[in-house]
Amino acid sequence: MKNTTKTFLTGALLLAVVFGIPGTTFASSSSSSSDIEVSGWVPYWVGTTGTTAAINHIDTFSMINPFTYTLKTDGTPYANADLKKGIWDDMLDEAKDVDVDIVPTIMNGSGEFMHGMLSDDDTREEFVEDIASLVKKNRWNGIDIDFEGKKADTREYFADFVKELNSELGSSKKLVCTIEARTPPTSLYRVIPPNLEYANDYKAIGKYCDIVQIMTYDQGRADLLLNEKRSGAPYIPIADNEWVEKVIQLAIKDIPASKIMLGVATYGHEYNVTVAPNWFKEYKKTQSINSVYALASSTNLKIEPYRTGSGELAITFPNMGTPIFDKTIVVPAGTQPGAMVAQQSLAYANKTGKTVTFSMIWWSDAQAIEDKVELAEKYDLRGVSLFSIDGKEDPDMWEVLGEN
Repeated sequence: MKNTTKTFLTGALLLAVVFGIPGTTFASSSSSSSDIEVSGWVPYWVGTTGTTAAINHIDTFSMINPFTYTLKTDGTPYANADLKKGIWDDMLDEAKDVDVDIVPTIMNGSGEFMHGMLSDDDTREEFVEDIASLVKKNRWNGIDIDFEGKKADTREYFADFVKELNSELGSSKKLVCTIEARTPPTSLYRVIPPNLEYANDYKAIGKYCDIVQIMTYDQGRADLLLNEKRSGAPYIPIADNEWVEKVIQLAIKDIPASKIMLGVATYGHEYNVTVAPNWFKEYKKTQSINSVYALASSTNLKIEPYRTGSGELAITFPNMGTPIFDKTIVVPAGTQPGAMVAQQSLAYANKTGKTVTFSMIWWSDAQAIEDKVELAEKYDLRGVSLFSIDGKEDPDMWEVLGEN
């Protein structure tokens, strides 16, 4: 789920000098306001930039999730940042002053570890007591459980866990459950398995979790139908609006819409893309990036980003595996500057039969975030959850989210 973002500038910017790519000025997205709830994860690894951004925009939030806790090998919650010191303490004080709920996140991504811990009744009971004690001792408003990569065999035990933790926390504390997005089987499989099993019991989660944050991002190539629909251009979205809507429609069958916070990405990725005749064959991620990096790359390369079929922004540009294109390489009329290198590469591969590569940056900007807010409103969801608040998100995002 969670991706660190690198703030230094790499080959994308250097290639501007090598290839001297022309372009036009980037236009910022539109903005709007909304009265839905907004939460945000503030990761421990971004230093002071995330906490500072959260403080500066604290009025935007209904809930703040310090993304600080992981688990020791014995199952004990471990704090990767001290919430009682420095700017973390400042952020929590600011949140309290404006009645923003403080709900730290506990994250684990080991399916084996979680199964062993949750399937043992005694171990699970002790774990539940430890978490509830941590919440009450620190006077937090609740806890966010982000257990990813669970096995289908763990489903009933995780359901027992959230039921028991809900009871132990009591009615005055919120149990927030962060779960993976579920792509509908008809979009995920060419042949649907006859005995399809899931790791998350949506009905139990919808019953015992007070808030459910669904990670509707990092879609990649998961939706086979959308892969085919968007096949005329590079396509490896953070979160296509159509995919997000499918995820929502599936989730609200079992989870009350009033509990759902729609996960919204503030980041992007950089890729090396391999093109073979007639298709964009392979996407190799080179790094995760943020909006600051993406816009700096666009400026330095002098390439205006284009709006992708997913509703996000992208630019394509040469790398050392990209040939020099001559005038015989013809691209479709109306090809936008940011998509030019991708379409030239495809035309070259089609003409020569050779495999070539180019580079691409793809990211979620304020307009893409606004689209997700509109989906949350359309389905009467509780709100949206931002991953992540690191101080390098699109600044126009705050107006989209209805900042005063």
